[in-house]
Amino acid sequence: MRPDAGCPEELPGQIVCLDAGDGFTVVKQRHVDGTVSHYVVQRRGTLLLRARTAPGLDVERLRSTLAAARPATDEELVRALPGR
Repeated sequence: MRPDAGCPEELPGQIVCLDAGDGFTVVKQRHVDGTVSHYVVQRRGTLLLRARTAPGLDVERLRSTLAAARPATDEELVRALPGR
């Protein structure tokens, strides 16, 4: 992976974005308490998909999860309504 200069939130030492190819970006965020969060982000047109993982977990697995993500169908939305 290479640094992604297009990361709008990049702050040296706090947030680092790495271009993972195919429209994916890996984001590593260091918090004030020293902990680190990892995200995999994919932009699809106007949609921004993001999955968070703990350090050491498989980034490729998150990429495949985001790649398979799709909007809910109307039928799925209706079934999710309370009282249905």
